[in-house]
Amino acid sequence: MFCMLMLTYYLRDLSSSKQRYEVGLEKLDHAAGQVSVMQDELTKLQPQLIEANKQVEEILKKVQKESAEVAEVEKVVKVDEAQAGEQAAASLAIKLECDTKLAEAMPTLNAAMDALNTLTTADIAVVKTMKNPPNPVRLVMEAVCILKVRFCAERIPSLNNFRQ
Repeated sequence: MFCMLMLTYYLRDLSSSKQRYEVGLEKLDHAAGQVSVMQDELTKLQPQLIEANKQVEEILKKVQKESAEVAEVEKVVKVDEAQAGEQAAASLAIKLECDTKLAEAMPTLNAAMDALNTLTTADIAVVKTMKNPPNPVRLVMEAVCILKVRFCAERIPSLNNFRQ
């Protein structure tokens, strides 16, 4: 009886192993079928993959070429930027110098304008009576006439043609 039990146990174990083996074979067969289907699809897609690969290579070459061009332009821009910075610094120095000179000249101009405003027609009539005024007086009167015409032309639009 012991042998019978052992034999039964052995047959069950063998049957279970056989069933696992058959299920494994079915799964392998199914996987092989799927692999062949995928392989067929891959074979059909091969020309498209080759074309896509060519397009990618062309795009890569184009990007590399454009990158080289951009690098060259970037160098030129950096040089231009440096030159512009130098010119800006030079312009700032000139502006500061002009502002300084203007600040020095403005009090003199204001004093001259105040002195010009104190002139009366009687003062000009005295100079007119001189038949041949000395050169310094002539020079001063020419300057006064120029300043007076410019000053008046700025305030009275109809006198703009005298500025020329």
